[in-house]
Amino acid sequence: MDALHVVERIDELFNIRNKEIYSNESGITYNADKKVNEIGYCVNLTLETVEEARTHGVDMMVTHHDAWDEIHGLS
Repeated sequence: MDALHVVERIDELFNIRNKEIYSNESGITYNADKKVNEIGYCVNLTLETVEEARTHGVDMMVTHHDAWDEIHGLS
């Protein structure tokens, strides 16, 4: 399926684009032209979870927290 379809479905389920519900920390990053066959989930996106996802052929990761603090020391 297309990545855009996955994002639209996530928005239907969780209303991720509703700014009143979610803070400025929430967001979504994806490649709309990418085909998605395997979806992974983790609470914190780290280099280890990215490697584990790659090992298992995951095309898209859905995370609870953003990656910037863990990977780049930013928030």
